Amino acid sequence: MTSGSFPSGQDGTSSDQIENVLASADHLLTTPVPEAFSGSAKLRISPITLKVANRFVKQHHRHHPEVRGCKFCIAIRDQGDVVRGVAIAGRPVSRELDDGLTIEVTRLCTDGARNACSMLYRAVWRTAVAMGHRRLVTYILEQEDGASLRAAGLRRVEVVRGRSWSCASRPRVDKHPTTPKVRWELAA
Repeated sequence: MTSGSFPSGQDGTSSDQIENVLASADHLLTTPVPEAFSGSAKLRISPITLKVANRFVKQHHRHHPEVRGCKFCIAIRDQGDVVRGVAIAGRPVSRELDDGLTIEVTRLCTDGARNACSMLYRAVWRTAVAMGHRRLVTYILEQEDGASLRAAGLRRVEVVRGRSWSCASRPRVDKHPTTPKVRWELAA
């Protein structure tokens, strides 16, 4: 270990070593996908770090930026080990839903791989249940149809008004849509 670096992994790896591994894995996010690759049978679920998941979100998500934190992240990869989608799950943003037993999918993003969204939602649900969670929630824009959510077993619960986080005492620039959203849930 060099001076100035410190162990950041349980196995004693330094933060510099971890950064080097993440940097070398960047090609897995940007490698072009062969046109012949479309079947979901060729996709597999794998873990992914928040840092790499956020890179994927930054490159592919239509209307949301990266997230600041999470409880866990899941990726879906093709046979070439290229990341085709990510799901980031964390505590519910709504204080009313944050009961300790509810997990929220705060970002789900794919490159369009067939069935990747529903596979990611189900993988998040299985992981959340294994961790003791009893309910999964997520939100989509009102104009989105929710086909992958239905396929994953979630049900449409309610329309929630969109709003800004900005207020007079703490002005902010909105980097997210402030239009109405639909909450979807899956419960044990």
